[in-house]
Amino acid sequence: MSSQASDHFAPLSDNAVLRQVLDGLGAIIYIKDTEGRLTYANDVLLRRFGCALADILGKKDHHYMDAQAARGFRKNDVLVMQSGQRLTAEESMPDPITGKLRWYRSVKSPLYDAQQRLLGISGVSFEITHEKKTETKAQQHKALLDMVLDNLGACIYMKDQDGRYLYANQRVAETFQRPIQDIVGWRDVDILPPDRAESHSAMDRRLFESGQRLEGEESLLDASGRMHHYWTVKVPWTLPQGEQAVIGLTTDITELHELKEQLQTQATTDSLTAVANRRCFYEHAVRDFAGSRRRGHDLSLITLDVDHFKQINDQYGHLVGDAVLRGLARVCTDALREEDVFARIGGEEFAVLLPATDLVTALSIAERLRTLIIQGRFCPEHSALQVSASFGVVSREADDAGFDALFSRADDALYQAKKQGRNQVVSMSALA
Repeated sequence: MSSQASDHFAPLSDNAVLRQVLDGLGAIIYIKDTEGRLTYANDVLLRRFGCALADILGKKDHHYMDAQAARGFRKNDVLVMQSGQRLTAEESMPDPITGKLRWYRSVKSPLYDAQQRLLGISGVSFEITHEKKTETKAQQHKALLDMVLDNLGACIYMKDQDGRYLYANQRVAETFQRPIQDIVGWRDVDILPPDRAESHSAMDRRLFESGQRLEGEESLLDASGRMHHYWTVKVPWTLPQGEQAVIGLTTDITELHELKEQLQTQATTDSLTAVANRRCFYEHAVRDFAGSRRRGHDLSLITLDVDHFKQINDQYGHLVGDAVLRGLARVCTDALREEDVFARIGGEEFAVLLPATDLVTALSIAERLRTLIIQGRFCPEHSALQVSASFGVVSREADDAGFDALFSRADDALYQAKKQGRNQVVSMSALA
């Protein structure tokens, strides 16, 4: 049966079979001579230009396509013939019918005869207009996304489970002081000092362990030694291949943090003398009073008032008066222990809270402060100016209901010191 079928088989000519194959590939296929004249074109090319083969054979590109596009095609053709190498390139030209730009991926090869003499080039061009539009849109979207992410004012990044950066925006590059290409593909430990790298990685590990969104404040020293504060939000993410990753958004809140500290300092510090203000002093006093009564520890209080302060202001002026208050505060602060709380609680009135201090020790401290104030020269330009202060000293007693009772007795003792001639230390127990 096979022999009979073979006897009746009438194959197509080689050229007809070849043309049928080339026409059916769906790509533009052509041959040009060394001068750029078309010597072969398949049906796909003819349909694209709406012409018959006889109309374009022997013609150059600029005879049947846009002149600018023809120059681009010819440039690639010459490159192939000069190099003797196959070339793959993207080429474009306006559609001869609609005028819309079409894109092609062309593969061009040099064409030789049996004696290896150059005949021209053969080319195959696959239309990629749709893919090109999709790629262009993707590039536009990426450019837009990069512009947004780079201008958010926050570090935005993605890391894989090994801690390698998969993405980093421009703010990350500025923070690390490295170009983005030196960050992506690397881990924190590769590009940061060990302490900073560990701080970054610790939060990542917690996120991978929990699988939950994390946020919190981080504080890091920069290369110059300045402390920076950041608010970081990290969320888990699953990559297309199923691997786990982390997306992070880190905002530098250093200025906000410093402003917060400044406001807190302003709220608790006397602006003239830079010591604790009345509000801060009372917060410490109430807390320490409750703690001393609960634990049965001693707690003493000193109040002091600059003697004849109104006369100082009247005779020397308020600027000198301010200098006296600042100098007194400086002398007392330097003489006290770190755990003691020294505060300005009124115009020229100050107080010292002495935790774990009995009355005898408190009286000794007050006397030392009184002596230092007398010895102080707070305004050297006014050598005749002599500054002194009066002191009231008390300690917590068992029947004190609260700090106000302690403060009231100290105030009475201070009043008594003034009444007795000023520049002296008076204790309520001494009055009893």
